[in-house]
Amino acid sequence: MNQSLSIANSGLQAQQSRVHAAAHNIANLTTDDFRPQQVALSSREGGGVRAEVSSAPNSGPPRFDPQSGELLGNFSGTDLPTEALTLISARRAYGANLALLRTELERGQELMRILE
Repeated sequence: MNQSLSIANSGLQAQQSRVHAAAHNIANLTTDDFRPQQVALSSREGGGVRAEVSSAPNSGPPRFDPQSGELLGNFSGTDLPTEALTLISARRAYGANLALLRTELERGQELMRILE
């Protein structure tokens, strides 16, 4: 596979991981003691990006019984505005990687046309 296509493909997969984690976190917004997933992106040797998914170290703030004051657990650690921003930025990055794929495919088609 062409290096540019490989780089774009790794970018698409990384953004897919970000969207999946954000959707999972949003779905668990009201789940007590939920530790949201985090996605760390790093560059790969030879080009491209790697996405590593892990759980946040802590859940949300403590949740107490309003009557007794007893600790019931923790709220979800999901921050909805952060997840919304993640979805927006992942969408834009996904689009940029798709544009690279399209450009590379068009370039390959043009080269084939010239060589005919």
